[in-house]
Amino acid sequence: MDGVRDLNRTAQAIKGADIVALQEVHTCWKSNQAERLATTIGLGYLFIPTLRRWFRDYRGNGLLTRFPVKHWQTHLLPNVAGHRYRVYSIAEVVLDNKILSILFTHLHTRKGREQQLKIVLDHFGSLPLPAILLGDLNTTGEDPTFKENLPADAIDAVGNALGSQDSAERIDWILVRGLDINSGGYLGKGVSDHPYYWVEVLLGAVPSPR
Repeated sequence: MDGVRDLNRTAQAIKGADIVALQEVHTCWKSNQAERLATTIGLGYLFIPTLRRWFRDYRGNGLLTRFPVKHWQTHLLPNVAGHRYRVYSIAEVVLDNKILSILFTHLHTRKGREQQLKIVLDHFGSLPLPAILLGDLNTTGEDPTFKENLPADAIDAVGNALGSQDSAERIDWILVRGLDINSGGYLGKGVSDHPYYWVEVLLGAVPSPR
């Protein structure tokens, strides 16, 4: 927000997290921000491109995780607006020989976002428990499409953790199914043009890996 690009400040903000979803991650000829952040704080990473320039991946979504990734897949979302494409990805991570499904994404602000949102929430609702959705949905909690398609067993982890400190204008989400929220918080805009939201969840008895 001060006009200075310093990836180390981002690394300090997310240091200590076990799972981090990133949007608008940049890559270039010799450097990938997801890889650099992961290396700095000692996590593994996935990078999924959503924009190409000069015949190379340029920008996309990232997932950093302390846990092994058993399997991951990416789905292309409808692009009604005709301006860049968007995707959502699902990673299965292994925790103590158990599987946690993580869906992460960044949706449009333009026409067609409602269709993208419905697809993402429907798929999230079909994932085996436990599951987490992480992302910039460009959608507030009062959005009719959000309300109508939110899985019945989904919990707004950020809202649950923040209580009265939560903002009705928040568009960044951590939704959980089959998990309990222990605590949470946020850092205001500064290192990014969005706040950084975090929650600590409790993992109970979950299915063994398939």
